[in-house]
Amino acid sequence: MPDLSKDPRAIARAFVTQVTGRIGVAVSGGSDSLAALLLLHEAAPGRIWAATVDHNLRADSAAEAEMVQRFCAARDIAHYTLPWQPADMAGNLPHRARIARYSLLSTWAREAFLAGVVIAHNREDQAETYLMNLGRSAGIDGLSAMRDRWRVEGVPFYRPFMALSRKALRDVLRAGAISWVDDPTNDDPHYQRVRLRRLLPQLAEAGIETTDITRAALHLSQVSEALDWALTAAVGDPTTPAGEIVLPVAQYRSLPTAMRYRLLLRALDWIGGPAYPPRGPELTGLDQALFGASRRTLGGCLFTSGARHLRITREVAAVGAAVPAGVLFDGRWQLAGQLPQGALIGRLGGAIAEFPDWRASGYSRASLMAGPAIWQAQRLIAAPLLQPDAKWQAEVVRKFNMTPLSH
Repeated sequence: MPDLSKDPRAIARAFVTQVTGRIGVAVSGGSDSLAALLLLHEAAPGRIWAATVDHNLRADSAAEAEMVQRFCAARDIAHYTLPWQPADMAGNLPHRARIARYSLLSTWAREAFLAGVVIAHNREDQAETYLMNLGRSAGIDGLSAMRDRWRVEGVPFYRPFMALSRKALRDVLRAGAISWVDDPTNDDPHYQRVRLRRLLPQLAEAGIETTDITRAALHLSQVSEALDWALTAAVGDPTTPAGEIVLPVAQYRSLPTAMRYRLLLRALDWIGGPAYPPRGPELTGLDQALFGASRRTLGGCLFTSGARHLRITREVAAVGAAVPAGVLFDGRWQLAGQLPQGALIGRLGGAIAEFPDWRASGYSRASLMAGPAIWQAQRLIAAPLLQPDAKWQAEVVRKFNMTPLSH
């Protein structure tokens, strides 16, 4: 019998039966995403929507988005272009673009009531990511297989085609005489991923196939899941409705080193937001500091170890800008209730002074100051975390668990 796990159309048909409702596909115009869009559209015509994120980082990006628009129009596929305007070109621009891309896609999916968004990563993407993280001396999570499903801002994301090679996806397009866009950065040896991509054939000649790398990553994923289970069993759910993590400091210090690091990384991800993990020395230094009375910041989080508890909260200075209704505040908070006209959701900040009995909430001052408040013309309307009986309620969209965001 044929191996259906390597049949692109069989994979697409199986996937659309597992997901109910309309499905979004992130399409850059490259071969992988264009093939994924075509396969899913053939499997579920009328249920597939497409979005192209225009990062405005290359002169051709707008033309590429228009090409995808024409491709979709010819097949009666709804298509949307999601523009991103970087504030500047400084810092780790690829990382900033990645965070922006997933945020734009998740917002689009929520507003369009989509069941989720497909990302067209393939087998070579997995192998390249493994080698890149190996070069960074990554731990188990970094070397684990990219997850086939995960959530960003509450929206499910899927990678249904990771078992396929890039060639298999391109063959789908070639069979239909469909052309695609080649991003010039995919051939620029300035980027480590490109250098590693060119190395894969040499590794195959030496006896290390791409499938060997992806299997190794999968095995490490299984180890990672076991560690997640063990950590959950050890600490349970250490979160509070104020979006902080609180656990007995003695319990934290009694955990094995690898599990302490794991807890810190999960806290950084859940509270500080999706970002690359801190470097090893930073994490080690933080962990060592927490064995005494200390107050440290890292990755947008405030870590406070006292005589009884370890408390991990949002760093007030790192909180995002105020946002209008319907937009996640600080990338994690969602407010229920009708906001007054022109009102914005921002951090409570120094206005906590208006609540002299804030300690009665049971939450830390830092969490309350970093938490959401409703403002209108610079006037405080409400602080939902301190006024739970008011007509506005706030909750963190992404639930805390010991499983990391996908890499």
